Amino acid sequence: MRRVAAVLSAGFLVVGCHTMRDDRGTISQLRNVEPDLQEVPVDDSLVSAMAGYRQFLNATPNHQLAPEAMRRLADLQIEKDYGVVGGKSSRADLPAPERTAGDVVPVAITAHKQADPAPASATAESAAEKAADASIAAFEARATAQSSLSADDLDV
Repeated sequence: MRRVAAVLSAGFLVVGCHTMRDDRGTISQLRNVEPDLQEVPVDDSLVSAMAGYRQFLNATPNHQLAPEAMRRLADLQIEKDYGVVGGKSSRADLPAPERTAGDVVPVAITAHKQADPAPASATAESAAEKAADASIAAFEARATAQSSLSADDLDV
């Protein structure tokens, strides 16, 4: 019985140490290989990238990389809408998206009220300016308000 176990052990040892011949070469032989530098066109790369990010967000909404995926998805949406292709100087000349009836028109908020040739109650713009001035005044009041903190208020 010992003889059989010794023969089997020797056989397993020989089989375990045997290596197959690999025709692909070794890592050091990669120095002699020329890299492939040809550009490959990718059709609808923005659309497919956006779909990939949406799929990731739908599959793992609470993943730690979800905020980064949301930012990248927003960047891709801006590139798609406004035609920005690259980061440096390459830019596609596309017009800005057209406004629809449901779009919100931005209102300029100014710190100083400008002279209005029309009566204040006559235009909607003056109402928006009054609201903006009140909002700015309220912000300035909150920002410059003094508050006193005692040691009891702090969680240390």
